[in-house]
Amino acid sequence: MHSEVPYLDTHLEVSAALYRQKKLWLKQAEVGSHSMASLEHRQRVHIHVLSYTIDPNEAVPEKEHELYVYLARRLQSNDQGIRNQAYDLTLELLVGNNSQQQASCQALLNYPQSTNEKLVNLFQTNEEVQPVLFNLWRDQSIFIDMAIVNAVVNHNNPEIASAALHYAAGKKEFGMDIFQAALASLFSENEQFSIATDSLVSALWGSMLRGDPEINRKISTAIAKTPSENSEAIIRLAALSGDDELYQLVEAWAVSHPGPGLHLLALTGRKQAANVLLDYLENGRETVLAAHAWTWLTGQQLPMVPRMKLVSDDGKSAPGAALDVPLIPDSSLAVSWWQQHKDHWQDEARKISGEQFSEYFLLKRAKQVCGLVGQDLKDLLVLSLGEPLSISSNTWIIKQEVLFNEISNQVQGQPEASRAASHA
Repeated sequence: MHSEVPYLDTHLEVSAALYRQKKLWLKQAEVGSHSMASLEHRQRVHIHVLSYTIDPNEAVPEKEHELYVYLARRLQSNDQGIRNQAYDLTLELLVGNNSQQQASCQALLNYPQSTNEKLVNLFQTNEEVQPVLFNLWRDQSIFIDMAIVNAVVNHNNPEIASAALHYAAGKKEFGMDIFQAALASLFSENEQFSIATDSLVSALWGSMLRGDPEINRKISTAIAKTPSENSEAIIRLAALSGDDELYQLVEAWAVSHPGPGLHLLALTGRKQAANVLLDYLENGRETVLAAHAWTWLTGQQLPMVPRMKLVSDDGKSAPGAALDVPLIPDSSLAVSWWQQHKDHWQDEARKISGEQFSEYFLLKRAKQVCGLVGQDLKDLLVLSLGEPLSISSNTWIIKQEVLFNEISNQVQGQPEASRAASHA
């Protein structure tokens, strides 16, 4: 059967390599959506070609990227029998090791089957796989019976409880009650605070998306009761909120943890953050991280310049003198930009890339960017819309675009020309 597809080995190697490349890109700070869409298109083409030649004697690969290709091409086969066998194998591997779970989930996400019944049966018979299935269902943006979620949100296994809450957070069918119940011990004086951090973050996020009027108090209390080294995800929620009451908590944590903290500081979109970032840029502390955060906040790209300029006797830069000198972001340009723009930045305004926050701008940027920054933009967008939505970064770009287009007519702050075009 291999002779039916020329260059079979090349198709196998390239499709596996593209799978690995996409995983790496999703972990990077920022990748253009156009580039990701192009990668995914090539990946789908190779999988489509490979689906026409299936060797029944081929051994199941152990490596994640090779296993994904093995499953995906079979789930795409024109032969119903091959598809059914592949689906059953994929379900078996969901209970396997981490690599098998990752490959199986991505194969099911990219090539879903027409029914969810077998997955629900697996959920009900195997507790170990429940977190994996909740994450898969969240990425698939499908709704499952609320009773399934309600039955495990208080599970003594924090991984299961967190996954259930995270799933529920993105589904508008779930109201505030499920998250308030999970946070019940947050203010209790008689009950020891014992919420696992992941569950705490999921419950807070679900409450935020539903406009909880007490969310600032809950986030502040959660930060106070969580060890500083474990509180990054909660600090991120405070940064996403952009609220004045929470800003000082974000800034204090960022100064203590500048690695992740400077970006979270910029994520607040607040004017005060610019002064802190300038201090890091001017004083040579975490300058590269500060420059990335500065770009997120202001939109200004800072060029790299030599830390020390060596000069010749005539006062001019010595040829080649700077070749071995470390490069740092040019803080003088940031200072100049700030002097020109700070008086025009209202204290209550939030900005991203130097632009005023608006649903239209967030939607526009979320369509353009993947990676970690892309996830930040998606979360800012759904928070601004005030409506729970699941726009998973793990799905095909073309599927994400469908969800973006569905909400495009709801956004506020778009130019009249764009609004008219969206209705055309």
